[in-house]
Amino acid sequence: MLSKPETEGTPKEFAVYLERICGQIRWKKAHPSIRRELSGHMEDQMAEYISAGIPPEEAARKTIQEMGDPVEVGTRLDHSYRPKVDKGLLLAAGLLLLAGWFLQSVFSMPRITLLAATVLGISAMLAAMKVDYTIFAMSRRTGMTAYFLYNAVIFIFPVFYRYDHQSSYYLIFSVAVHLFLLFPLVLCGVMYSFRNQGFSGFLLCGAMAAFSLFLMLMVRGSATLVVLISSLAVMVMALKMEWFGPFSKGKRAAAYVCMFVPLGVFFLVLLANGKVHRLLSIILNPSIDDRNRGYIYIVFRSVLKSSQWIGPIDSVATPWGNFPLEELLRWNPDWILIWTVARLGWWTLCVIVPLALLICLKGFHICQRQSGELGKMISCAVVVTLAAQFLCFLQANLGIVYMIPYPFPFLQGNRSIIVNLLLLGFLLSVGQRKGLDEPAPDKNSSDFLYVKQPLAFSVRRSGQEIDVSLKLRLPEGKRHGPKEKDIPLKPD
Repeated sequence: MLSKPETEGTPKEFAVYLERICGQIRWKKAHPSIRRELSGHMEDQMAEYISAGIPPEEAARKTIQEMGDPVEVGTRLDHSYRPKVDKGLLLAAGLLLLAGWFLQSVFSMPRITLLAATVLGISAMLAAMKVDYTIFAMSRRTGMTAYFLYNAVIFIFPVFYRYDHQSSYYLIFSVAVHLFLLFPLVLCGVMYSFRNQGFSGFLLCGAMAAFSLFLMLMVRGSATLVVLISSLAVMVMALKMEWFGPFSKGKRAAAYVCMFVPLGVFFLVLLANGKVHRLLSIILNPSIDDRNRGYIYIVFRSVLKSSQWIGPIDSVATPWGNFPLEELLRWNPDWILIWTVARLGWWTLCVIVPLALLICLKGFHICQRQSGELGKMISCAVVVTLAAQFLCFLQANLGIVYMIPYPFPFLQGNRSIIVNLLLLGFLLSVGQRKGLDEPAPDKNSSDFLYVKQPLAFSVRRSGQEIDVSLKLRLPEGKRHGPKEKDIPLKPD
């Protein structure tokens, strides 16, 4: 249940004054936090005046007078409260987009397709930043509705899927495979709605995640691997933050068993059937594979051996003769990275891989510095999803394990560019809301409310100057030394 409006039960003059202050602040998402903090300060000051024997009307007037001119106060706060987008993260993604635009428009895909994908992707990113990641603070009904609608979409594709590149079914299927990447965010919303439901709530969320992953596995196993890694990461984080309630050591161990033992059993079944041994044998000696995979392994490894640091090669020698490199992208556009190494040289990896690594490091930094639990969860889901795509694509293009990976985020693909830019938008939204109130778990309720941040404003007027201070209030039980510490906010 949402908290009541900040100005309810307070003098009308306070509401008008706070409205004028917020009118000067361009970032509207900061308005609730500022209203809440200033309103609390003004009510405390008014209570002091009343306790000194001043009538309420006069106390309200003196409180507003002490706060100072609302336009000046609002202008100062507007300077402090601006959405700060992580420019390094945005720059790294932008450089990968430009590199992908160059490679695909010149050597691979039609420019009109890339242009449409880029425009739609940037629009999706901006929309995610505008809507804000707190959209995933779902109620139980909303969370379940979102989950069933999502699964209704992905259920269609295993049933009606036809692997025919000329069929409209294939176009729909290819879109759906990239929509799989949004599942960890849906799972975050579902788990948020099941907070404080105990071990049964954890089991129910785990069962829903397993069902969705099974539907994805029916379509493409390699795509499911990325979603599985990200889903496990957010469920582990939910346990760590005690979203389902404080578990005993036994229940916590049982929760980890429920998550990871099925994966171990699945691996043992593959091991017993000899599939793991066969996979390892093919990795060591690709020529023993009687399917097309062995040939791909040999071609990739021949390309890596023949490539130069700078400069192209036109073909590579294989046991079956020379292989023309232009055939690589005709086989599968997902081999663009190995093709780029062959056509331009090894130096391209020294540019592309560090950019991908920078995106991951920036994303983990955003996740680590979040004080809000929902922001930490959403940023974790996004950055692990991106990192898993990077790793799967890189190892597949280096010929380690054969798989059809997701396209390299931001560098390659068209529909994947849209989805990954949407994910980036939510990650940027988490980063720019640092310090604002957010829907957060309440330890005693299954609903959500707006919790008060441990920052209180203190605004004093002295002559023609305004002194704005912040008071840091630590939760009970975590205070050391004085209960409040004034931190002056120096004007620029």
